[in-house]
Amino acid sequence: MGYDLPELNFPIFEFEIVQDQQGTKIFDRFRKLYVVLTPEEWVRQNMAMYITEVLNYPASLMAIEMGLKVNGLMKRADIVVHNKKGEPWMIVECKSNQIKRIDDAAHQASSYSLGLDAKYLVITNGIKHFCYQFQEGAYQIQKSFPSYE
Repeated sequence: MGYDLPELNFPIFEFEIVQDQQGTKIFDRFRKLYVVLTPEEWVRQNMAMYITEVLNYPASLMAIEMGLKVNGLMKRADIVVHNKKGEPWMIVECKSNQIKRIDDAAHQASSYSLGLDAKYLVITNGIKHFCYQFQEGAYQIQKSFPSYE
């Protein structure tokens, strides 16, 4: 069964996609459940696969849609990669590929990152990817994704 999914700036990954009464769903292998396939979810699933399959970050240290408190309010970070000590190491904020100005998401993502004290922050719409490292009290743009240490 074919689905009209936008092409993203990732390698091609295999996904299990089904149709039911609630619409089109994609199997999230990290959460082990089917989720509604929205444009943002498509980016999130591709980014999660990129992190584990290409960058070789351990899937066991990654959380999808992790709940966190920011200024007393409950929020959800799209992807949180933890270090070997279980501490948040990188926060990934995924936006729909239809959102062209993803730098507007930087404020939201940085509040998540600071709330979790993560060293790295990634913002992506599936087409453009921005990676920042927190150092000397500010975020510095990186030329590439960090290797997992």
